[in-house]
Amino acid sequence: MQQIEQQFVELDRKHRAIKESYEAEIRRLKGQQTGSASASAVCVAPQPLPGASTSLPAYLPGPILTGPPPPTLAPPPGPANGARLPPPAPTVANPAAQQPPPAGPPQGASHLVGITSLVPPNQPRESALKKEATRASGATFPPSQQEDDYVVLKGRTAANTPVNMKVGLQNSLQHNSVVCCVRYSWDGQYLATGSNRAAQVYDVSTGRPLAKFPKEDVPQLEDGSKADSYVRAVCFSPNGQWLVTGAEDHVVKVWDVRRRTVKHQLVGHDTDIYSVDVSANSRFIVSGSGDKKAKLWNLETGALLATLGEEFGPTDGITSVCVSPTSQLVAAGSLDKVVRVWDVETNRLVRELQGHRDSVYSVAFSPDGRMLLSGSLDKTLKLWDLTAQNPSSQCRLSFAGHKDFVLSVAFCPSGRFVISGSKDRTVQFWDPRHSTMALQLQGHRNSVISIAHNPRSQSLATGSGDCRARTWTYS
Repeated sequence: MQQIEQQFVELDRKHRAIKESYEAEIRRLKGQQTGSASASAVCVAPQPLPGASTSLPAYLPGPILTGPPPPTLAPPPGPANGARLPPPAPTVANPAAQQPPPAGPPQGASHLVGITSLVPPNQPRESALKKEATRASGATFPPSQQEDDYVVLKGRTAANTPVNMKVGLQNSLQHNSVVCCVRYSWDGQYLATGSNRAAQVYDVSTGRPLAKFPKEDVPQLEDGSKADSYVRAVCFSPNGQWLVTGAEDHVVKVWDVRRRTVKHQLVGHDTDIYSVDVSANSRFIVSGSGDKKAKLWNLETGALLATLGEEFGPTDGITSVCVSPTSQLVAAGSLDKVVRVWDVETNRLVRELQGHRDSVYSVAFSPDGRMLLSGSLDKTLKLWDLTAQNPSSQCRLSFAGHKDFVLSVAFCPSGRFVISGSKDRTVQFWDPRHSTMALQLQGHRNSVISIAHNPRSQSLATGSGDCRARTWTYS
């Protein structure tokens, strides 16, 4: 009994330390934002996550606001002695464009060419450096975009030839807070995003906002403002009629997209919802939570079908869930560093994939359902062969190259590339046959928290701690 009490005391101490540290960081960020002359809404992070051993870290996934500072020609503002810097102030190269400068490559990435600077762009030396870096990196820009808005760095194939790809910015969708999640509709025409107190739906071709699904039941604070409540997961039903959301209120909601009303409120999780997915056969929803459980719900009736993880399940919070293309399997990534796969019909655990050295934050099935991709805080991706019988051969490939946490992963529908988003502010395309980096996209000023590939075209969406969701096309 004494040992158990000591464990509770230690857990409580750790939780208080995390909370105090996070609140101090928020106060510092708000203090710097107070002096900003920008008229746009202030981008703020979610509040610290409640709980002790069952709660996820304060940086999952919304609060990732402070990544490594970009390299600069002049010393950047902020604390010294190795302290983490907030996102740089919006220094606009062209006032008419009203676009803040993106983050450059992570510090120490000697093979990358950076083009970002906080020095005013009208200085001749900087302008020359930008042009030189753009040529050296092979960056491609659409005519409508500023030269310093984003940069594309091309890798090489397994045959050591340059990768022949072009990437362009399609739309940039400004939000009032961190964009925790992005997800396309099954027909590829609409994009859903999740942020503070709301989910939103946009037209993919134009970037026009079409609908907003606000959280009306958010409590008020003493000063009259509403408390933060982040929508951390979104997903469309295959027919596009329903939008599923998961949030910090521990509730999964099924929205009628046309009427903007809630069809079901699925109550059963004990902590925040971090991931949701809908089966291709439209029969069920799967949700993953910090309570170490994945739950299956009937999409039509809202009834709870099963709880996965009660036996031989995760020992820490679930960060990501996905359903296989055949609707027969459910995979989950967890803070306990393990990827698990369950059979939907029997609810039995059929795979336990171990190999990551840190928490797994994202999982995705391949288009044929034979492979599973995972991304981790150990800065790597792993490709797992679900047909392998020998545990030692289940990990087909590991992808190393990110300079910070891998927060989101996806397959392109053709299977030609696997894609990852990272706290190092980059999106990377990888060749799944050789684990080589095909292309790196630097298009955000902060962590790339969520990525999603359009199921019908060569385009993808990214959500970031810089309060923007962006859509990109590639060829």
